[in-house]
Amino acid sequence: MGYFDGLASTVIKKDRNDRSVYYPWGILGKGYVLPDDKRASAIKNVIILFYQLFFGLFFIHVFIIKNALLFALLIFALVVWFLLKSQRLIKNCPKSDEKLTLKEGYTNSAKAHNKTVLWVLFGASVLFTLGAIALLFSGKTLVLGIFGAILFGASSVAIYYMIQVKNKLENKLN
Repeated sequence: MGYFDGLASTVIKKDRNDRSVYYPWGILGKGYVLPDDKRASAIKNVIILFYQLFFGLFFIHVFIIKNALLFALLIFALVVWFLLKSQRLIKNCPKSDEKLTLKEGYTNSAKAHNKTVLWVLFGASVLFTLGAIALLFSGKTLVLGIFGAILFGASSVAIYYMIQVKNKLENKLN
């Protein structure tokens, strides 16, 4: 499974009755019980496409267009499309009485990610954390340095947790 599959897996879980449940707002909201594997696959594909388009637009913005207003408009349109498409896919689906926990989200993501990808993400996150800390000490961009250190530091911890989960899952299989 790939990187985007791992991202999509954070908001879909199996409930105690082995039904797929989609949590559009992650740990912050209710889940919707999906009627079959076809619907679960459709939701997952929409999530994956959303992330692929978002990252594509981000790189086009950073390296080619460099127009913040255009980027913001495109991202807004992408989010509206995603919300409408996912709402259409969960229409008439019953709400789940089970919540999605942060631990479940990370565990689902760890299962779906390749271990090598997790290590690369961890390394990149640590480097970004160190870069943000360097910004703090440069004295030029204090707010960006603090924000970056918190964001990428938290990402480093989360990804390291997923690596530990992946190791435990692999050890159970052996």
